[in-house]
Amino acid sequence: MLEGDLVWGKIRSHPWWPGQIYNPLDASKFAEKHSHAGQAGRLLVAFFGDGSCSWCLPSQLIPFVENFEEMSKDGSSKTFLNAVQRSVDEVGRLLESNLTCKCIPEELKVGLPRPLVANAGIKVGLSLTSEIHLSAKSRKSDSGNLLLAKSSACQQTTNIRNHTPPKRSSAATCERCDWSK
Repeated sequence: MLEGDLVWGKIRSHPWWPGQIYNPLDASKFAEKHSHAGQAGRLLVAFFGDGSCSWCLPSQLIPFVENFEEMSKDGSSKTFLNAVQRSVDEVGRLLESNLTCKCIPEELKVGLPRPLVANAGIKVGLSLTSEIHLSAKSRKSDSGNLLLAKSSACQQTTNIRNHTPPKRSSAATCERCDWSK
């Protein structure tokens, strides 16, 4: 699992919860104080919806997209449903960001907010990552396609000042920077 990955995390008796892996250098003082110093291999996970975080072992995490259909049905509380909605919104934002031509400076991208992380485990003022790592399996899976379709439908079309990314095709490129997707 990599920094930026969206995951489902299982902490003790809590239900599986959607979260995102962050670089340990982005840990807040609160998270540093609760880190498991000396226990190698732990990953900093900021959970959606409730603002919690944890230093997780890889065995406590499963990939988000591949397990979305099953895990998203595991809870019915408002807090859980809010966390799932926020995680789906984040997938949509990340996909939209990754489908935007790389020659456009971040500050010119309209409709692609870079919200600040609101989590006790992450330093104040840190923007959410613009990278998403989806495995080939998740891009091809039925649940992955369903999630991607849902998140795409929820997001606005990117409108960039007089420049739109090329239409998606095998030969799509940007005339300004040779970007292709």
